Amino acid sequence: MIPPLWLAAAALLLSLIGLLIHWRAYRSLREAQVRRERWFQAQIENLERECRGLESALAGFGRHLDEVDRRLVKVAGTGTGRAPDRTGARPAGGPSATVDRQS
Repeated sequence: MIPPLWLAAAALLLSLIGLLIHWRAYRSLREAQVRRERWFQAQIENLERECRGLESALAGFGRHLDEVDRRLVKVAGTGTGRAPDRTGARPAGGPSATVDRQS
């Protein structure tokens, strides 16, 4: 029969080995999680940077369209200096207000 002291020593050794394996697995999983978090953070930062660039480009394009509208108004000779309404609504009393519809 195996003496109880040797059984206790073997149990202690096995529990230490199990604890070491558990600690290494936890550490590797934690490092993997940190790597994923860093990767996602980098992706978010890239998307934010790209979004800022697109917003800037759209703002520049909008300013360009406003300038084109001003030039068109000037060329059309209306003399109002205002850009046309982008909603598609026509001003009251304009040329379309006097046109009779034929059914």
